[in-house]
Amino acid sequence: MNEVALFFTKVSSSPLTHQHRSVAPESDLVRYTAVFAIPTPITDDSGIAHAIEHLIFRRSTRFPNPSTLFKINALASVKINASTTDGITYYFCQSDYIDDFLLAFDYLVSNIFSPTFSRQDLPFEVHGSGGKGVIFRELQALEKTIKFRNTALSYTQLLSLDSSNQRISLYGGISDKLTNITVDKLTEYYQTHYRPERVTLYTELAEVKPSDSFNKIIHLLQNALTQRDCFNERLPEKNDEEKQSILKESVCTELNDTLLTSCWIPVSYITTIKQNYCVIKGFDVKDQLQVLPFDETKNGAEQFALRFIHQSNLSKNIDSIISYLVDILEQEGEKATLSENNNINSTKQQDQVSHIMKWHINALRNTTGSQPSKLEVTSTKIYQQAVLSMTKPAAQTPTSLSSLYDNGRGFPASFLVCNKQGSHYSADINSLSYPKAPPQQIPRLFSPLKQAIKTELDKSSILFNKQTSKDLFIEQVLGCYDKDHFLLCFSVKNQHAVKVTVLSYLLAGSSQLLAPRLAGLCYATDIRFLKGENALYIYTAFDINPQNRISSVLEGLTSLQQDTDYLKHYLLSAKDKLAKELVSTHETDSIDLSVSDIQEMIKELVIIIKNNTTNIKGLHDTAIYNHRSYTT
Repeated sequence: MNEVALFFTKVSSSPLTHQHRSVAPESDLVRYTAVFAIPTPITDDSGIAHAIEHLIFRRSTRFPNPSTLFKINALASVKINASTTDGITYYFCQSDYIDDFLLAFDYLVSNIFSPTFSRQDLPFEVHGSGGKGVIFRELQALEKTIKFRNTALSYTQLLSLDSSNQRISLYGGISDKLTNITVDKLTEYYQTHYRPERVTLYTELAEVKPSDSFNKIIHLLQNALTQRDCFNERLPEKNDEEKQSILKESVCTELNDTLLTSCWIPVSYITTIKQNYCVIKGFDVKDQLQVLPFDETKNGAEQFALRFIHQSNLSKNIDSIISYLVDILEQEGEKATLSENNNINSTKQQDQVSHIMKWHINALRNTTGSQPSKLEVTSTKIYQQAVLSMTKPAAQTPTSLSSLYDNGRGFPASFLVCNKQGSHYSADINSLSYPKAPPQQIPRLFSPLKQAIKTELDKSSILFNKQTSKDLFIEQVLGCYDKDHFLLCFSVKNQHAVKVTVLSYLLAGSSQLLAPRLAGLCYATDIRFLKGENALYIYTAFDINPQNRISSVLEGLTSLQQDTDYLKHYLLSAKDKLAKELVSTHETDSIDLSVSDIQEMIKELVIIIKNNTTNIKGLHDTAIYNHRSYTT
């Protein structure tokens, strides 16, 4: 999508700041969009703003069921998502259909202004015993991506050691600090920072006469604010565990003469540094000086950092790097533009939402009139520790190196898996969160498992069409897992693509198959039919027990087959969603499905799994879960 100029008009209809604009219905924009921007300052690495984002999506006084978000995303033509950044949390919803959009907006505004925080939800959504907790699973995945030479520390853990004034807070949190988060702290933070007068709402409507839709939005907004006025969150009594100190003093061992040095550079020079990064990498000295992966994340002073791990006796090498940086920055000058921006991960948000985020941040900059920042260097001693949350105060040596200033704007965030901080997920992990990844692919994290399945499919494809005695919709099923993920693939006969698409929506929105995610046993789970592959996928990511996940899938399908009330209630929604998609792609396939048809399809999945559960294998085993055509 091409860049669009955003010109919003302030609407004075509520305590919050509401900016609205109408766009041409014939444009290529999503027709209906709403973005809430809420200042969420970060004062530590506990990830409390991140936790509130998750818990807001879990339940509210109006929507108390934790599966509601997944049902809406699965069964309506809508996207609902959020992004926690350094100092701002964004919530948004989008749809091309007004009824779906109003449903999503109602859900979003109700949960933002009247969430329910309970002690019972913390072990599932944040951190629980035995490695449970959605956020804990996510952060563990990030923290174990890369261990840097001469340390056993991940990139996230290295950043946590930085105590300089320039440091970038780990607003997504650190796994071992999640135990600092209590219901009391969540409630206090929420009541302080989620007040309506601190919230900015952006709405876009692509209608010739948007007054009716606009009035419905205002009505839902006013209802939510009224509900908030009646919502008096009672602080629960602290239990014995919370009265005690949760964290224990850790043992910190200083690594001999090992430093983490950060060169803080104005964000307007990101392009220059990227263009010269290969030269900078050339300063790497094996076992003595390591240039860390390039990270575009900025701090509050509009600086990003180049970071190096090195022995303290290599100061000359660091001086050479600094001299090189000063030279190229002085030669380049500043070339920032208003359209460039910071920390917005375009793989997670639609471009349209990203543009609204840019508008919001640029408006904040113009309001605050932030001063340009100098090029600076800080050095921090590295400590190896058992528990990072009680880190020793790190030694720092800030040095002003130049009078280079930045009066420009930011730059889009990095897509590096190991160090993404622009939103709290890595690039791969982004595709697992709300909303779902693009409908014709599954997240890249599953590539090794998917390749193993494809290899097995290729070996046995000659047998696919031998079953002709019954009109079954599954040709073959294969499954695979590794230490973190589980992937199950059903090969579907081409003539059944339409009805399997409807089935996939119903599976994805069911509480039965969402159970591992809702219980905090994995970071994400989803069910997706890929028409281009004629394949139905069921997966869990960063799973606490992927080798046994097939059991819960079987249990969930068995229960869902008998859940006539759910299927009756949501079958029409699933068919309506597919009908809208077929219209948008100019297809005319009929959708003739009954509840009993869906139950028969689920029964077929149950039978095929029951007949083959003993054959499931791990990624590195000689065989993987495999079933070819069968008769019942």
